[in-house]
Amino acid sequence: MGAGGYGSIAYNINNNQIAWHGKPIWTTETGYITDTNNAQGIPELVEGKYVPRMILEQALHGVGRTYIYELIDQGSGVAGDSGRFGLARMDGSLKPAFTALRSLIATLADPGPQVLQQNLQFTLVGASSNVHHLLMMKRDGSYYLAFWLEEQDYDVNKRVETPVKLEKLIFSSDHVFRDAHLTTFEADGSLKTAEVMPAARISLTATDCLAILKLR
Repeated sequence: MGAGGYGSIAYNINNNQIAWHGKPIWTTETGYITDTNNAQGIPELVEGKYVPRMILEQALHGVGRTYIYELIDQGSGVAGDSGRFGLARMDGSLKPAFTALRSLIATLADPGPQVLQQNLQFTLVGASSNVHHLLMMKRDGSYYLAFWLEEQDYDVNKRVETPVKLEKLIFSSDHVFRDAHLTTFEADGSLKTAEVMPAARISLTATDCLAILKLR
């Protein structure tokens, strides 16, 4: 598909603008098939990486809401490709993508009235164009910088995983922070959080798994 190709976010946004120019965009149905025997299927652990990235990638493109198809697998008896789109399996057990999505919601949740967002000037030194990032701010003034390598983890044609080479980069800002924590989303949906030294320049590693740098 590639950037702007059939099925991509850019492709669908372009179609939307042709029909409803200037209207807000919601994605009403998106997701992955976790059946590697299917022509478009991917392993569950790859979906665990893709789903949190997908949510933030859509936000980067101005998509206001993203609805995932679907909550639970319908099983192999369903006609077409619909049987294994679930975030959970038919027996109710959770796939990595469910755990990752739940963790993402918990990490970024910030209930309450909207507040004026304060801009933060920063650069990601050494980051290639494959490093995608999204800066968010909570009502308490803390910043959440999500970043990841937007690269393919699985070749659906060859049905093999495609290892992604990590990238070293540096977060650089003139803002003075009191503390900083780095949360990494693992392929199985679990989280790893570590305290990092707040400084004007913070060394980071971008991988195919979502990471979030919290700054206060």
